[in-house]
Amino acid sequence: MESVLKTHGLTKLYGGHQAVSNVSMNVQQGDIYGFIGRNGAGKTTLIRMVVGLAAPSTGSLELFGSTNLSEGRKRIGTVIESPAVYPHMTARQNLEVQCRMMGIQDKRVINDTLITVGLDPQDKKKAKNFSLGMKQRLAIAIALIGSPEFLCLDEPINGLDPTGIIEIRELIQRLNQDHGITVLISSHILGELSKLATRFGVIENGVLIQEFTSEELWNKGEDLEKYFVSIMKGVQA
Repeated sequence: MESVLKTHGLTKLYGGHQAVSNVSMNVQQGDIYGFIGRNGAGKTTLIRMVVGLAAPSTGSLELFGSTNLSEGRKRIGTVIESPAVYPHMTARQNLEVQCRMMGIQDKRVINDTLITVGLDPQDKKKAKNFSLGMKQRLAIAIALIGSPEFLCLDEPINGLDPTGIIEIRELIQRLNQDHGITVLISSHILGELSKLATRFGVIENGVLIQEFTSEELWNKGEDLEKYFVSIMKGVQA
């Protein structure tokens, strides 16, 4: 199985503090990789380095088996932190802007993408009036423009109500299974990740403590939340 992302000793220092420390992780093609950690554990910092929003202090990474990161990042879609949308534009207008920025001429992709994420292409409502769940789906739609093969989602279900969480989960599963998109999803909502991810990585204080598959977790007869708590107790012991 081809690796979509490999990091080698990836480290990020902020004023002497190691936000990410010597992380070597592996996301394989076809994975939904659940990146687990408490708030401030280093999840967002690592994702920012992967997508090029922050430079590593030391270490390196490969995308799609290559160290040519500028080419690899053209194949990535990203949603980091709060949804980055133009609030006074409709969903369609937001995607039109993204198409212009990426030099995409064929506007049929806009309808297709909005339908894929469950938004009405004809809706005239401004994004500022969207629910948080709709904003997240719009942010994912923007990330899908350009047909990425790898999607990096940082806390996409944070703050959503139960219906919104289910909608985002089902969307991610469809993108993975029907469109063949590999997904890296960070979250601290473990009950939800356990329904979604095929592979997991646990980070604490910037250190990647464990990687394991959903199958390995199942074979242990473990619940993800309980297993995470036991890992944390082991770290603190």
